[in-house]
Amino acid sequence: MQQTVSEYGFQGKGDKSDAFRHAIWQALNVQSVGENFTRKWSDAHEYSTPPNEVRTDLYMDIHNNDVGIEIGKNNSSATLAQLVTIIKDQIALGKLIIIINDTLKKSDGASITKSEIRRYNTSYAIAKSIVKNGNPNSKY
Repeated sequence: MQQTVSEYGFQGKGDKSDAFRHAIWQALNVQSVGENFTRKWSDAHEYSTPPNEVRTDLYMDIHNNDVGIEIGKNNSSATLAQLVTIIKDQIALGKLIIIINDTLKKSDGASITKSEIRRYNTSYAIAKSIVKNGNPNSKY
């Protein structure tokens, strides 16, 4: 969270700072505890998504977590500064997801298709579980 504030000046929701926060968190986790534990923990964490946010935030977060996991795995000895640069470059290239007007978009503002969302089926399964146990009127 401190790194996000250092880079963006605030902690946003659904924006590039949110995408960055998820990616840097998971990249650092992979360096610290490995890919398998990081993936399990990050997926488990997303079960706390409020039912009214599963249609957007959940897909965004799991996608961005996955980008961060890949970055951490491929850059196991990178410094924090190097990880920041890599992630911000990926954001500029549209490789992460943000939310614009309640719609998922690539981090460069371009449209994204369902097939481009990383781990879509995992996100869908978690969303379905949240809605089943939360607000049944929520869409996922």
